[in-house]
Amino acid sequence: MELVNFREKWFYNEKRKCWCLTDVLYTEKAMAPEYQRLSIFVPKPYMKEKGVIDEEGRMNGYNARNVPVVFENNSAGYMQMKHKWLDDGRCMAQQYLDCGFVYISCGNRGKESVDEHGLLCGKVPANLVDLKTAIRFLRYNQEWLPGNYERIISVGCSAGGAMSTLLAVTGNHRDYEPYLRENGAIMEERDDVYAAQIYCPIIDLEHADLAYEWNFGADRENEASHAGPAGVMTPFQEALSRELRKRYIRYFNNLKLKHPQTDEILTLGDDGRSGSGYSYLMDCLENSAADFLRRKKDSEVSDGIAVNQYVSERKEWLDWDGEQAHIRDLDIYVLEYRRRMKPCTAFDILNGTCNENEVFGTAGHPFIHFSREVAESIQTLKESFPQEYEQYYESYRKDTVDEAQAQRVSLYNPMNYIGKGREGNAPDYYRIRVGAFDADTSWAVSMALALRLSEAGKNVDYALVWDQPHGQADYPGEVCGWIEQICRKE
Repeated sequence: MELVNFREKWFYNEKRKCWCLTDVLYTEKAMAPEYQRLSIFVPKPYMKEKGVIDEEGRMNGYNARNVPVVFENNSAGYMQMKHKWLDDGRCMAQQYLDCGFVYISCGNRGKESVDEHGLLCGKVPANLVDLKTAIRFLRYNQEWLPGNYERIISVGCSAGGAMSTLLAVTGNHRDYEPYLRENGAIMEERDDVYAAQIYCPIIDLEHADLAYEWNFGADRENEASHAGPAGVMTPFQEALSRELRKRYIRYFNNLKLKHPQTDEILTLGDDGRSGSGYSYLMDCLENSAADFLRRKKDSEVSDGIAVNQYVSERKEWLDWDGEQAHIRDLDIYVLEYRRRMKPCTAFDILNGTCNENEVFGTAGHPFIHFSREVAESIQTLKESFPQEYEQYYESYRKDTVDEAQAQRVSLYNPMNYIGKGREGNAPDYYRIRVGAFDADTSWAVSMALALRLSEAGKNVDYALVWDQPHGQADYPGEVCGWIEQICRKE
């Protein structure tokens, strides 16, 4: 486990101008060793030769001991994922290396992982525990690595965005200690991070179905996705969608989230399309559009014809006065711009075979329901839809009444670890970016996360990024600028 013994395995990548140590196993108790590995990439100035730190080396004002460390997880879809290599088309390492940061890519077990005996070993909270184990491994070995391991910046997208969030808000939390010991983590070390870059997080899964119907309920049709084939809602799904929408309004209002500038408690009206909470989300979308259009106009050498044409093509729902944007309403935005992607239900799906159902499974039951709210909603429709009630309710009920299962689900919801005295060693800095064209989950989910963090006194940089889909939604170079800003403060 000591990287001092890995000196001869370092190699230099001339194209990327960095030293590389790849495919490092970060636990001696690996159950899926092909995936429980990481790779370390170090800008050239910080190393003299293989495994030898250059204490005099400098880049962009940093040296080998104070340079921030970008720790990116590869936990897409809650699946087992290997770490990324530099030439992987999805790897964003170069932007970080060019700024002088140390870059680490980490793989992890996932929902389908099996051990050497063929037994499932990657269910909740395995991928988060793997990432925590890796951070402890890095801290244990920091003497032999360039980088400041008190300045770890967690980065992740989608399910990885959830992991980046959880790494931040559950740093060193006792809830994970039994799992860490089982995983061979170095218990004398810490797994907290300095900051979290969060892209399009798939979080608050207990309420994600509710939020999705609140967001996309006006659209009766869905695309083909991992949640199901393309289709049109049945009368039962329409009724279920309405019930879930009502429940989201109640859930959101019970959160008592506050406007970050005015401290006003944000609420949704009974119709779901009024109230200060609704207005705040629309403000976020309109600010996203305005930012995009201003950038587009500034980048043009002409007089803004392309911007005017862009707005004209969207005139049914988008207005623009040259500085401010206005979106007619959320339902028109959905129906005219970003249609529904997933069916009802979107996460804890009716046949119980979606990504998230598999995440919360067990060795004996690979797919499990997890949303009590969906179960209760189906129960309210018993008289109106007796056939569907008979088909779906019992499987939801038996899975969601299990308290041990509820506790496992809770481990993956960062909202449960922000405030209320449940925090781990949570950092001060969070940057959240979500595509305004992302329909993998409701925009309200990331908005609620940002508001909850802000209310807890955290420094939160939150924005929707116009025209960007589910992914690393961002403008070039801005994440690196944020890292520079927060790391040079102290």
